[in-house]
Amino acid sequence: MKNYISGILLAFICFITPIYAQDTTAPSLTVNHLPYSPVHAAKLINDMLYLSGEDLAQMTYGTYEASTSGEILHIQNHSILYTSDTYAIKVDGIKKQLTHPTKTIDQTLYLPVSVLELIHYPYTLSSEQKSLDITTLLPYSTATDQPASHTLFPTSYKQFDEALSPAASQEVYSTLISQAQSHNQYMSSMNTTYKTNCLAEIDEMIRSPLHSNLKTIVHFRQLDCHSGVPILSSFTTLPITYKVQESQLKLTIGTTPVKSPLFWATYNLSQTDPISIDLNKSLDAMIMRSIYEYYRDLYDLKDDLHTSPITNIKMGRSDQISYLVYLDDATLQTQYELVIYRMTSAHTVQYYVDLKAI
Repeated sequence: MKNYISGILLAFICFITPIYAQDTTAPSLTVNHLPYSPVHAAKLINDMLYLSGEDLAQMTYGTYEASTSGEILHIQNHSILYTSDTYAIKVDGIKKQLTHPTKTIDQTLYLPVSVLELIHYPYTLSSEQKSLDITTLLPYSTATDQPASHTLFPTSYKQFDEALSPAASQEVYSTLISQAQSHNQYMSSMNTTYKTNCLAEIDEMIRSPLHSNLKTIVHFRQLDCHSGVPILSSFTTLPITYKVQESQLKLTIGTTPVKSPLFWATYNLSQTDPISIDLNKSLDAMIMRSIYEYYRDLYDLKDDLHTSPITNIKMGRSDQISYLVYLDDATLQTQYELVIYRMTSAHTVQYYVDLKAI
């Protein structure tokens, strides 16, 4: 009788146990070839790597939201609507089939990582599905930069060499000019000659209804640097406000005041007659530089090995500025690329700050 009851209990346990096999070994996740610590632990189920929607968003500069009809991921201008325990999802409103069903585990809804293939987002997955690397794509701006609409401040410079020569040697700025022209980049350098007049015009621009109605946000990638190798995790999001005051740009990032006493005059190298300072991009450069300095100091990152008074702003779907940094207390001074992206939509400017292994 005892054996009979034990048999019934064993059969009952087998019946209520989930039919999928879950590997308890924690999969390895990296973003930009640096370790990533997920919001929700990644799962290996039936030989497929599963991630939460929140983590997929954090790893790809996407957004995640829960609704009454399911959960929604927005990645690279694609929307993914999904519910639990189903192969069927919607990508941009079109029905698609997953290779493996969605799963709810510990009240968290998970997607198979293969969902990224449906939006053509590249990733690298080891053969045993236990190691994932995502090299992030450029954040997708729905509103692109329009240089023709920018406010220009004419200068007396006859060549760009004159504008940049006080900031660097001829060898340095000649190389940077050539690089900027061949890659369609803006070039920014510290300038005192036109600082007062340019800041006065920038102040008027900031106060205009078109500009003042823009919402400005920054997303900072959280770091854990105690191990000597930066471990990435989710983003912290803070509002940004700014104004021109006392001959400088003053920002408030969250609740922290940040001063930007230097004027970063920015030039579009296709504007040659006359050579003019692009005030819109100069404002962008000062904001991005201030964000960089705030983040650098927040995590005690060092940049003294590659300081430069000239910065190139890469134009693309989203603009970007990058700096080389390292950890001061690391055994080896491995350098990393700290990148600030400017992502725009009709009514919002969003900045993303991320770290990459070189």
